[in-house]
Amino acid sequence: MQYQIQKNRIFSEDATGTILAEINFPETESGTCTIVRTFVDDSLRGQGIAGQLVQKAVKTIIQQGCHVSATCSYARHWLEKYSVRTVTVLRILDEDYGCEGVPDGEEPMCRVLVRDKNSTEFWIKIPDSYLTKNAVREGDMIEEFFSLLR
Repeated sequence: MQYQIQKNRIFSEDATGTILAEINFPETESGTCTIVRTFVDDSLRGQGIAGQLVQKAVKTIIQQGCHVSATCSYARHWLEKYSVRTVTVLRILDEDYGCEGVPDGEEPMCRVLVRDKNSTEFWIKIPDSYLTKNAVREGDMIEEFFSLLR
């Protein structure tokens, strides 16, 4: 399925322009995009498309440097089940792109060491723009959606 990605909307349509799948996530307050609607045509239900839409929306929102929230019941459930946890930032390292620099079409990423509530430490990649826009520093607590970007 081909998706069209816009700033606050991801969708797919058939050859006639009929929407087959769509997710909307407007910026509801400064720095926060809220997933307000997820739609999948009856003919496509049960194929994991709604989950794909939520994952793509979360990735897009994070890459825009915003926080993620949801009022859509499907998206709220999906976020609780698959991705949300609060972690403490322990260390931030710029990704080493070597002498070639950041590949065309890719966003600069940072490697971030975090600790969850069970004291488990692990590395994740976070867009540099997100860290900068939200002034994330070592010692801060953040919601960990970033494993979705791998």
